[in-house]
Amino acid sequence: MKKHKSIIFRMALGVFVLYIVVTLINQQVQIGQRKAVLAQLETQYKQQQGQNAEIERALSENNDQYMAGVARDKLGYTKSNDRIYINVAGN
Repeated sequence: MKKHKSIIFRMALGVFVLYIVVTLINQQVQIGQRKAVLAQLETQYKQQQGQNAEIERALSENNDQYMAGVARDKLGYTKSNDRIYINVAGN
């Protein structure tokens, strides 16, 4: 009877140790994935900071010229005396 309890105890202990090992491995994998996501987000953050700095520089240099460029390039506005040429060749 004592031998039977010892085997059950060892099996339970083995299952518990296996559970701990699997849990630790799973957590390490999740940590690695989260670090990769964090690195990607940090890269995006730095790119956005660069874009923001460029926009702030453009705004501080010449606001009228910048606004006219945005209106013309992004919004499609033109001045009343402007002529628009469209390149139909696709070049």
